Amino acid sequence: MNGKSYSLNMKPYILCLPFIALLMSETTKAELGNTNIVMTANIIAKGCNVGTDSLNKFVDLGIWGAKRFKDNKSSEPIKFTINLTDCNVHTTGVKVTFNGDADPVDNTLFKLSGNDSAKNIGIAVLDRNKTKVLPGKESIIYPISSNNLSALDFYAQYNATSPIVTGGSANSQVLFTLEYP
Repeated sequence: MNGKSYSLNMKPYILCLPFIALLMSETTKAELGNTNIVMTANIIAKGCNVGTDSLNKFVDLGIWGAKRFKDNKSSEPIKFTINLTDCNVHTTGVKVTFNGDADPVDNTLFKLSGNDSAKNIGIAVLDRNKTKVLPGKESIIYPISSNNLSALDFYAQYNATSPIVTGGSANSQVLFTLEYP
């Protein structure tokens, strides 16, 4: 050939062979273990339908003089009903959450909407026991009757947030959500 000789130093490769064999053997496999996760749930097909008379509910709270609210008084509570129909036989109760903008002075009330609205007054929603249902919070549980129809009674009223209430429109938009516990 060209008269040059080459030599390979095999010593580093020979030293690596036992480690390669060890990595390929069965005894080096590691098992991460088994983990069991158990999840349980009850899923019902549906709760109830909201009655057509309750889909776009208007509650007329009446006309009140501003002087009525001197010393943080309230108007008379006005009853309104959310009707439920076609309830699943497994549905035994329902909670209602009313969502809307809270009054900036009293966050237990709903804020009035509109630029020409009355000042220093908000709207309270009350459950069947006439206890306030706070904005964004669940009501008490209302039982579902066995005939698959239920009438959920609530009340609404004006509550003053200051001794001096000024006149104007006094409207608010509140949405409700049903939860079946």
